[in-house]
Amino acid sequence: MKSEAHYSNGKPTTNLKEYYKSGKPKTKYPTIQVKENDDTALYDKVVLEITLSEKRKNVKFYIAEDPDVTVKTIDLEKYNLRPILMRNRRGIVNIHVPKGHGIMKRVPIIAEYNTIGGRKKIATRVYNLAVTHI
Repeated sequence: MKSEAHYSNGKPTTNLKEYYKSGKPKTKYPTIQVKENDDTALYDKVVLEITLSEKRKNVKFYIAEDPDVTVKTIDLEKYNLRPILMRNRRGIVNIHVPKGHGIMKRVPIIAEYNTIGGRKKIATRVYNLAVTHI
């Protein structure tokens, strides 16, 4: 068996399991990485650059509005997901921070990509953002 893929309403879920030819389960997959660029001094914003730890084609990133909801599949309405703008295989999120204010929040990020085995994989990460614009 190469993989076990679970679907919900025809969409892949986070429960993908892939196996090596030996039958052992694969455990290493790309992770979501976030680079925080503090542009508050010039542009009153913070820019999050989102990538995967390994290059993959056709990667899509999303942000969930509610950090306490566990996202199981890419269902924009059910999980209130917002697609992230892509530039050069990077997701770009601009977060406005007015002068004299700060932001402290959890940012749930979801990635959808194809594994080396050709299956759709859903990965999630919650990024803790804390910025003060003095």
